[in-house]
Amino acid sequence: MKDRIRIINGIFLLLIISLTGCKKDSGEMPDFAAKGTIQALVNNSQVITKSIITRAIKSDIDENYSFYTIQGSTGGREERIFIFSLTDISVGTFPIGGEGNDKVKASFVQTRIDTSFQDSIIVTSWEAPYGNQVVGQLNIIELSDEAIKGKFEYQASNKKDKSTIEVKSGSFNIELKK
Repeated sequence: MKDRIRIINGIFLLLIISLTGCKKDSGEMPDFAAKGTIQALVNNSQVITKSIITRAIKSDIDENYSFYTIQGSTGGREERIFIFSLTDISVGTFPIGGEGNDKVKASFVQTRIDTSFQDSIIVTSWEAPYGNQVVGQLNIIELSDEAIKGKFEYQASNKKDKSTIEVKSGSFNIELKK
Protein backbone atom coordinates (compact mmCIF):
# COMPACT_ATOMS: atom_id res chain seq x y z
CA MET A 1 0.00 0.00 0.00
CA LYS A 2 2.82 2.43 0.85
CA ASP A 3 4.45 1.68 -2.52
CA ARG A 4 1.22 2.59 -4.34
CA ILE A 5 0.98 5.86 -2.45
CA ARG A 6 4.62 6.68 -3.30
CA ILE A 7 4.01 5.90 -6.98
CA ILE A 8 0.84 8.03 -7.06
CA ASN A 9 2.65 10.88 -5.28
CA GLY A 10 5.54 10.60 -7.76
CA ILE A 11 3.17 10.74 -10.74
CA PHE A 12 1.36 13.71 -9.21
CA LEU A 13 4.68 15.52 -8.64
CA LEU A 14 5.76 14.91 -12.26
CA LEU A 15 2.39 16.21 -13.48
CA ILE A 16 2.74 19.41 -11.44
CA ILE A 17 6.30 19.97 -12.70
CA SER A 18 5.29 19.43 -16.33
CA LEU A 19 2.33 21.83 -16.07
CA THR A 20 4.21 24.68 -14.39
CA GLY A 21 6.91 24.96 -17.07
CA CYS A 22 9.88 27.28 -17.01
CA LYS A 23 10.49 30.81 -18.22
CA LYS A 24 13.81 31.68 -19.79
CA ASP A 25 15.19 35.18 -19.96
CA SER A 26 18.02 34.37 -22.34
CA GLY A 27 16.55 36.46 -25.16
CA GLU A 28 16.63 33.41 -27.45
CA MET A 29 13.46 31.87 -28.83
CA PRO A 30 12.77 28.67 -30.70
CA ASP A 31 12.25 29.41 -34.41
CA PHE A 32 8.51 28.81 -34.21
CA ALA A 33 5.89 28.28 -31.51
CA ALA A 34 5.12 24.70 -30.54
CA LYS A 35 1.68 23.42 -31.50
CA GLY A 36 -1.03 25.03 -29.40
CA THR A 37 1.09 27.92 -28.10
CA ILE A 38 2.03 31.55 -28.59
CA GLN A 39 5.59 32.70 -27.93
CA ALA A 40 7.41 36.02 -28.09
CA LEU A 41 10.07 38.16 -26.50
CA VAL A 42 8.38 40.89 -24.47
CA ASN A 43 10.95 43.55 -23.62
CA ASN A 44 13.57 40.82 -24.26
CA SER A 45 11.96 38.42 -21.77
CA GLN A 46 10.75 35.10 -23.16
CA VAL A 47 7.02 34.45 -22.83
CA ILE A 48 5.48 31.14 -23.93
CA THR A 49 1.82 30.36 -23.33
CA LYS A 50 0.55 27.01 -22.14
CA SER A 51 -1.32 25.01 -24.74
CA ILE A 52 -4.04 24.10 -22.25
CA ILE A 53 -5.01 27.80 -21.96
CA THR A 54 -4.32 28.98 -25.53
CA ARG A 55 -7.18 29.20 -28.06
CA ALA A 56 -8.01 30.49 -31.53
CA ILE A 57 -11.66 30.97 -32.45
CA LYS A 58 -13.10 31.74 -35.87
CA SER A 59 -16.49 33.44 -36.11
CA ASP A 60 -18.08 33.64 -39.55
CA ILE A 61 -20.05 36.87 -39.88
CA ASP A 62 -21.27 35.90 -43.37
CA GLU A 63 -19.89 33.74 -46.21
CA ASN A 64 -17.28 36.38 -47.12
CA TYR A 65 -16.32 37.83 -43.75
CA SER A 66 -14.70 36.20 -40.70
CA PHE A 67 -13.47 37.39 -37.33
CA TYR A 68 -10.67 35.59 -35.45
CA THR A 69 -9.77 35.82 -31.78
CA ILE A 70 -6.46 34.37 -30.59
CA GLN A 71 -5.71 34.21 -26.86
CA GLY A 72 -2.96 32.58 -24.89
CA SER A 73 -1.86 32.68 -21.28
CA THR A 74 1.10 31.55 -19.23
CA GLY A 75 -1.09 31.00 -16.16
CA GLY A 76 0.30 31.29 -12.66
CA ARG A 77 0.56 34.07 -10.06
CA GLU A 78 2.27 36.37 -12.57
CA GLU A 79 0.22 35.59 -15.63
CA ARG A 80 1.03 37.01 -19.06
CA ILE A 81 -1.62 36.99 -21.79
CA PHE A 82 -1.53 37.62 -25.54
CA ILE A 83 -4.80 38.66 -27.25
CA PHE A 84 -5.25 39.20 -30.99
CA SER A 85 -8.40 40.34 -32.82
CA LEU A 86 -8.19 39.74 -36.56
CA THR A 87 -10.80 40.88 -39.06
CA ASP A 88 -11.16 39.70 -42.65
CA ILE A 89 -7.66 38.20 -42.97
CA SER A 90 -6.00 35.63 -45.22
CA VAL A 91 -2.48 34.31 -45.71
CA GLY A 92 -0.22 37.36 -45.96
CA THR A 93 1.33 40.23 -44.03
CA PHE A 94 -0.78 42.87 -42.30
CA PRO A 95 0.34 46.09 -40.61
CA ILE A 96 -0.67 46.71 -37.02
CA GLY A 97 -1.84 50.30 -37.00
CA GLY A 98 -1.55 53.08 -39.50
CA GLU A 99 -4.22 55.12 -41.22
CA GLY A 100 -7.12 52.87 -42.28
CA ASN A 101 -5.43 49.63 -41.14
CA ASP A 102 -7.86 48.06 -38.71
CA LYS A 103 -7.62 44.34 -39.53
CA VAL A 104 -5.26 43.52 -36.64
CA LYS A 105 -5.43 44.53 -32.99
CA ALA A 106 -3.04 43.13 -30.39
CA SER A 107 -2.92 43.31 -26.60
CA PHE A 108 -0.50 42.10 -23.98
CA VAL A 109 -1.81 41.79 -20.43
CA GLN A 110 0.12 41.12 -17.24
CA THR A 111 -1.65 40.10 -14.04
CA ARG A 112 -0.01 39.72 -10.66
CA ILE A 113 -1.43 38.65 -7.33
CA ASP A 114 -0.31 41.10 -4.66
CA THR A 115 -0.28 39.26 -1.34
CA SER A 116 0.68 42.39 0.59
CA PHE A 117 -2.91 43.63 0.51
CA GLN A 118 -5.71 41.05 0.72
CA ASP A 119 -4.48 39.09 -2.30
CA SER A 120 -5.51 41.82 -4.73
CA ILE A 121 -4.97 41.26 -8.44
CA ILE A 122 -2.98 43.90 -10.30
CA VAL A 123 -3.72 44.06 -14.04
CA THR A 124 -1.62 46.02 -16.52
CA SER A 125 -2.38 46.02 -20.24
CA TRP A 126 -0.73 47.37 -23.37
CA GLU A 127 -2.54 47.73 -26.68
CA ALA A 128 -1.58 48.02 -30.33
CA PRO A 129 -2.21 49.96 -32.38
CA TYR A 130 -2.10 53.31 -30.64
CA GLY A 131 -2.11 56.64 -32.40
CA ASN A 132 -2.16 56.59 -36.22
CA GLN A 133 1.28 55.10 -36.85
CA VAL A 134 2.15 51.55 -37.90
CA VAL A 135 3.51 49.85 -34.74
CA GLY A 136 4.19 46.36 -36.05
CA GLN A 137 3.06 43.59 -38.32
CA LEU A 138 1.35 40.21 -38.34
CA ASN A 139 2.27 37.59 -40.93
CA ILE A 140 -0.29 34.81 -41.40
CA ILE A 141 1.68 31.85 -42.73
CA GLU A 142 -1.07 29.23 -42.69
CA LEU A 143 -4.83 29.61 -42.40
CA SER A 144 -7.27 26.75 -42.81
CA ASP A 145 -10.48 25.54 -41.21
CA GLU A 146 -8.30 23.55 -38.79
CA ALA A 147 -5.40 25.82 -37.83
CA ILE A 148 -3.83 29.28 -37.90
CA LYS A 149 -0.08 29.89 -37.85
CA GLY A 150 1.76 33.16 -37.95
CA LYS A 151 4.52 35.47 -36.83
CA PHE A 152 4.25 38.89 -35.26
CA GLU A 153 6.06 41.84 -33.77
CA TYR A 154 4.72 45.10 -32.43
CA GLN A 155 5.02 47.90 -29.92
CA ALA A 156 2.10 48.44 -27.57
CA SER A 157 1.13 51.27 -25.24
CA ASN A 158 -0.51 51.40 -21.84
CA LYS A 159 -3.32 53.98 -21.93
CA LYS A 160 -3.04 54.70 -18.21
CA ASP A 161 0.65 55.43 -17.70
CA LYS A 162 1.71 55.76 -21.39
CA SER A 163 4.45 53.13 -20.95
CA THR A 164 5.30 51.03 -24.00
CA ILE A 165 6.49 47.47 -24.49
CA GLU A 166 8.25 45.82 -27.40
CA VAL A 167 7.02 42.42 -28.54
CA LYS A 168 9.32 40.72 -31.04
CA SER A 169 10.17 37.29 -32.50
CA GLY A 170 6.56 36.30 -31.87
CA SER A 171 4.79 33.31 -33.38
CA PHE A 172 1.69 31.19 -32.87
CA ASN A 173 0.60 27.75 -34.01
CA ILE A 174 -2.95 27.07 -32.91
CA GLU A 175 -5.81 24.77 -33.78
CA LEU A 176 -8.94 26.70 -34.76
CA LYS A 177 -12.25 26.30 -32.94
CA LYS A 178 -15.55 27.39 -34.41
